[in-house]
Amino acid sequence: MDVCQSQKDNRTTPCRMTTPWTIEGYRGLPVLVVEDNPINLKMIRSQLKQLGIDMIHTAVNGNEAVQLARQNQYGLILMDCQMPVMDGYSATALIRANEGQETHTPIVAVTAHALPGDREKCLEAGMDDYISKPVRLQRLFEALQCWLPAQQKIGTAADAAQETPESASISQKGSAVPEALSAPEPALDAPPVDFGVIQGLLGVTLEELPLFSHLFVLFFTESGEKMEKIRFALAVKDIGQVCALAHALKSASGNVGALGLSRLYREMELLARSGVMDGLASLYEQAEKEYERVKAALARFCDSD
Repeated sequence: MDVCQSQKDNRTTPCRMTTPWTIEGYRGLPVLVVEDNPINLKMIRSQLKQLGIDMIHTAVNGNEAVQLARQNQYGLILMDCQMPVMDGYSATALIRANEGQETHTPIVAVTAHALPGDREKCLEAGMDDYISKPVRLQRLFEALQCWLPAQQKIGTAADAAQETPESASISQKGSAVPEALSAPEPALDAPPVDFGVIQGLLGVTLEELPLFSHLFVLFFTESGEKMEKIRFALAVKDIGQVCALAHALKSASGNVGALGLSRLYREMELLARSGVMDGLASLYEQAEKEYERVKAALARFCDSD
């Protein structure tokens, strides 16, 4: 894949930008990120580093998360909900069972669902909070401010003390509307990539954004493979596989500001989840065309730098 290839060699390691929300001097326990999607994992690691968190452990499924939580103490666990091997709900329940009454590690769900009933499901599993994908940098900062051990946070940003409704736990703010439910649909004539979305996710200026072009390269590598798998799954009528792949692509597309493409994958996921094959092939064809528009837009952006 040659998209952003000119930036790939000398920009594979993002440098930390100055953001209004940076947590300076954190020297507490590490943060565990549990996420099976490589582009989502890369994005949230970049965001955590932007916020001043350097001690980051990762797991790609719930089983790995449970094992790591047994071996280490964490200041916070960011837990994906839908993963292979073991999902985030089951992993959280096992972590809570292993902790007993003496310890309570804050666990924040990171979910691409944000559907009615998700809050209750997170609470039942033992989670403390949840944030929706794609995760905005400010929202992640609020979660860190709310849940990282207070005595280990040093020199936080001035506006950190102003708690917003989103930064309270889901047990306290059950009526809060998940951000994914209130987000507007992209206009029909919207550009294929909204670079303002990526800036908001990373907390960077447009001039700084090319430093993160490695995320675009990873997106096309991963999404190209998954689209081929969807094509095969449609051919053999494996609706469960279509649902899982569309779910992953929906989230990854949102992380690069491809809102129209993300919407198409969401429609595919919902249709597949309902068990309906009719219409999936048509949505996939639309997604293929939109994917090419996204690819061209990101390539133009990289070439213009």
